[in-house]
Amino acid sequence: MNSIDSKPKRVLLIQNHPIETPGRVEEYLREKNIAFQIAHSYTNDELPPPKSFSHVIAFGCPRAVVDVLEEEWTKKLFDYLDDIRRADLPYLGMCYGAQLMAANLGANVLPNGSKEIGVYNVTLDSAGVSDPLFAGFPRTFPVFHWHGDMFDIPEGGERLATSSACANQCFRHGQNYGIQFHLEADPVKLPVWCKEYAEEIPDVGKTAEQVLAEYKEVESETRRLCFLLLDNFLGESS
Repeated sequence: MNSIDSKPKRVLLIQNHPIETPGRVEEYLREKNIAFQIAHSYTNDELPPPKSFSHVIAFGCPRAVVDVLEEEWTKKLFDYLDDIRRADLPYLGMCYGAQLMAANLGANVLPNGSKEIGVYNVTLDSAGVSDPLFAGFPRTFPVFHWHGDMFDIPEGGERLATSSACANQCFRHGQNYGIQFHLEADPVKLPVWCKEYAEEIPDVGKTAEQVLAEYKEVESETRRLCFLLLDNFLGESS
């Protein structure tokens, strides 16, 4: 899915919070021996020139996208997405990374009405079934979530997946993808998430132990699906 087939693969990973790491994505890239760089946007350091990369993947953050103008680093990151789009790079946003791109494309990002924390099923729309990002996926599959906001589908974009609790789980707009769930979730970091965001867990009627147990049940499957998604996104499918 790289529009610049002659360019060697070099992936920019945009980490937007200290504990929301690239997780399985970094594991995949190391296993495949694909070059990558992690940019820590929240440190407010200068972000690297997009044209140095073939693909961009952006990760989660507890901040709300509506607050993007409140801090220098979030405003800089929002503007940086313009540079990514001008460079015509394939982009994959996960949770906050998806919401931020949706907003950059002119869509609203607002509270969903109910949170999703833990494991829930996502179902592909007909557009999702035929989209190359989800080649080889089952129609319905389990994923890990931790979010309370939801993006609208940007004008000119298409919804690819949905769930019973959150209507818009994935969109595509040209080469820009956004997924609301966390296929990258790192089993080592999830206990840290449960501690850092502990006050949110009772909102879904669960305990931290239940959230972690739900993930444990689907850990191997979500890892498989994460690697398959990255194969498709990066053009590594055989």
